[in-house]
Amino acid sequence: MDLIWYLVGLALLGVFAGLVGALVGIGGGMIIVPFLVVFFDMPLALTAGIGCICALVTSIATSSAYIQQGYTETRTALFLETMAVPAAVVGATLLVVLSAKGGAPALEIVLAGVFVLIMGLMIRQLESDVPVGVVPDRTSRRLRLGGKYYDTKSHRIVRYRVGATKAGRGILVGAGFISGMFGIGAGAIYVTALHNFLHLPMKVSTSTANLMEGITLGASASVMFFSGFIHPILATPVMAGGVLGAQGGVALMKHLTPRTVKIAFLPVIAFSAVGLVLKAMGWL
Repeated sequence: MDLIWYLVGLALLGVFAGLVGALVGIGGGMIIVPFLVVFFDMPLALTAGIGCICALVTSIATSSAYIQQGYTETRTALFLETMAVPAAVVGATLLVVLSAKGGAPALEIVLAGVFVLIMGLMIRQLESDVPVGVVPDRTSRRLRLGGKYYDTKSHRIVRYRVGATKAGRGILVGAGFISGMFGIGAGAIYVTALHNFLHLPMKVSTSTANLMEGITLGASASVMFFSGFIHPILATPVMAGGVLGAQGGVALMKHLTPRTVKIAFLPVIAFSAVGLVLKAMGWL
C-alpha cells in the first residue's frame, strides 16, 4: 500500500510539472528534480534522469499542439539546437562522472543557484509581450527566420522577425549544458534567449522553448539511460502524469497570460532553491 501511494504521489507531481511546463515553457524537470530530492529523498543523479524523461514527454505532448496553433518557430528552434544538443550531452556526461565521485551535495547547491538565476530571468520577462522595431541580422535573413500567428486573446495576426542570432546561440550553449546536467529543461533560459535576444514574441518564445527542450533532453536522456539514471518503475507514473498535465496546459494557454502563470510559479521556484540548499547542507 505504501508503494501505491508513493507512485500516486509521483504521478500527481508529474501532473503539476506538466501543467506548468506547458504554460511557461520551462520544462517539467524544474519542478520534478528539486521536489524528488527534497521530499522523496532521491539522489540527484536519479532525479535528473526522471526529470529529463518527464520533460521530454511533456515537450512531445505539447509541441505538436503548439505547432498546429502556429505558435512555434520551428526553423529558429532547429537552427539553435545545433549548439544546444552537443552542450547537453557534455552536461549529462559530467553529471555521471561527478555523481560517481560523490559530488551530489555540490551539484545541489549549484542547481539552487541556477534556480535563483531563472527566477531573475522570469521576473525580468513579466511585462514582456511582442518586441517592436526588430532588425534581422545576416543569419536571420539568410535562413528566413520569422513568421506570424493568430493571437486569440487580442484577435489579431501578429507578425514577427528574428534578430541577434549570434548572441542567442551563445546563450543556448549554456542552457543546453544546464539542461543536460540537471534534467530540468532550462526553459526559462531558452525563453530569455528567444525573447530578449532573438526578439520573438513571448507566446512564440514559450512554445518554441517547449520544442527545443524536447530535442535537447532527447540527447541527454540517452546518456542518462545507459548510465542507469532512469528508473522505469519510478519514471513511468511521473511521465504519465506529465502528459496529462501538459494536455491541460495546452488548453489553458489560450485563456491565461504568461505573466499570470509566472507570478504564481515564482514562489515554487524560490521554495525549491531553499530546499535544495538545506538538503545539501544536511539540515533537511
